[in-house]
Amino acid sequence: MDLNIKLGMLVTTLNTVLIIIFYYKESKSLIWIKRTFFFGLVLTLVDLLIFKYLLRPSFPYSNNLLKIFEWLEIRNNHYISSISYLIKFIFIGLFFKSIFKQKKVEYFFICTVIVLIIFESIMIFHFKSYQNYDSISSTVKNIFILSGSGLLLYRIYKADISNISLYKNTYFWIAFALFITALTELFLEFIFTKLHDSDLIGFYKLYLVRNALQVMFFLLMIVGFLNAKYLKYLPEKY
Repeated sequence: MDLNIKLGMLVTTLNTVLIIIFYYKESKSLIWIKRTFFFGLVLTLVDLLIFKYLLRPSFPYSNNLLKIFEWLEIRNNHYISSISYLIKFIFIGLFFKSIFKQKKVEYFFICTVIVLIIFESIMIFHFKSYQNYDSISSTVKNIFILSGSGLLLYRIYKADISNISLYKNTYFWIAFALFITALTELFLEFIFTKLHDSDLIGFYKLYLVRNALQVMFFLLMIVGFLNAKYLKYLPEKY
């Protein structure tokens, strides 16, 4: 089995584990980021169902499904990324909005989410970004996540939380995972765009780095969610 596929399956498994841990901890403070991972998992499973089973010749209605894809001008599964950008813009944005209690910061993230939804809708319906690798939306997503997670890390650094170790700070692990992943992906984005058009084999080889990064991301998030019980010891405002 291709290593990219194996890593993709591992990422999906870790996503599932993360959701199970979250529901077990049941922390209302992290509801929006939980929903992000939930919808991301559903999207991945739908993609797997369509491309692994429903498009097989053995499936009775595969020809009808192919005709729908042709009508929509969908040539590959890049459409999953377009939908996932919308999910991330909405739910990660609302997560940041729910964390920062200052009204100005809340309004900033609400307005930003609205702008990003409009932006991604234009990318999908006007530029048909779902037909190829969409480096623009990916870059915008990473800059957005860097801004929110960077601000959260700064607030954690400035907050008086001497009564709890950094290891037990759930928000630190979430912000750190988001920040490191977005920063690395932003760096890789420039290489991805060039390779996708000139060297597709090289593109998928480098994509292994991104998938490995996703594994690290989910492991860090799991560490954070395992410590969700300590949220009550953290200050209400960062």
